[in-house]
Amino acid sequence: MHAPAAVEVALAQARQALGSARRLLVLCGAGLSAASGVPTFRGPDGLWRQWRPEELATQAAFDHAPEEVWAWYRWRLEVVLAARPNLGHRALVRLAERRESVVLSQNVDGLLEEVWEEAGLDPARLAALHGSLRRAHCERCAVARPMSELPTDALPRCACGGRLRPSVVWFGESLQPRHLHLLAEEPACCDLGLAVGTSALVWPAAGALEILRRRSRPVIVLNPDPAAALPGDLHVALGAEDGLVRLLEGMEVRA
Repeated sequence: MHAPAAVEVALAQARQALGSARRLLVLCGAGLSAASGVPTFRGPDGLWRQWRPEELATQAAFDHAPEEVWAWYRWRLEVVLAARPNLGHRALVRLAERRESVVLSQNVDGLLEEVWEEAGLDPARLAALHGSLRRAHCERCAVARPMSELPTDALPRCACGGRLRPSVVWFGESLQPRHLHLLAEEPACCDLGLAVGTSALVWPAAGALEILRRRSRPVIVLNPDPAAALPGDLHVALGAEDGLVRLLEGMEVRA
């Protein structure tokens, strides 16, 4: 357990670094939505506890057992639609309102996008790197549909006859070219990184933080797991929701 005094020292250091930064690169992961009741993918209660990723979240699994894959994604959608954005999502939006930044989200639940849109922030500043559970698209013609409009008792198909699949990035698939461009180019424009609720193990998203570190730019890591931070990082041993709220407490975030 981390001593409260050590956490306060880390928060003070993180606030100082944040206060002097001009442009931020934020990488957020499943920990950001954990307080909303969305299970994380890793950890003792993660979504991979009962299933291996390759069993469900791959094109091969979809080709072999589309009914099982769709059943799993429908269950995940029910969990997401029952969830609500938490104080961490809202704190991150407040930070983005006051500071030039780009947010790279590895989440597919759409909760951050919800409060981002409510705040009227530029959608180009928020990239959902791994897609969205709330949409599906046709494998043949790429037409997109809201997942909530699809039948729940049959494999959904497009009007063209093609199969619909969840609009998420499966294991073994590449990110969209515009997201790959963001990951490669945006770190050079930023002078501070903020990793929120992510193990930063999944590439290429984790590479954005590595670029900042190689440029000797500070990286703040909000995560109770010390393994999520590398030597030289400003590690704040708090969960995403509590960490973001306390990071912004009593702090003037320069516009």
